[in-house]
Amino acid sequence: MKKLLLASLSRIIQGIGMGVCGLSLVCMGWFVFFSFSEYRYYLAALTVLGLVSGYYIFKFAVRKIYDESPSDW
Repeated sequence: MKKLLLASLSRIIQGIGMGVCGLSLVCMGWFVFFSFSEYRYYLAALTVLGLVSGYYIFKFAVRKIYDESPSDW
C-alpha cells in the first residue's frame, strides 16, 4: 500500500512540474511572438524561472519521493 501511495503521489507531483514547465513555455512564446508590450522580452526572460522551478519540482518527485528502480541493480 505504501508503494502505491508513493507512486501515485510521485506521479501527481511530476504532473505538476510538467504543467509548470509547459505553462512557462506557452507564456514565453506568447511574450516573444504575440505580445505588444514594451517589456515582453523581460517577461519572457522571467518565465525561465518557471521552467527552472518546474524542472526541480519534477526532479524532486522522481528522485526523492519514489524511485521505481529496483534496489538490486
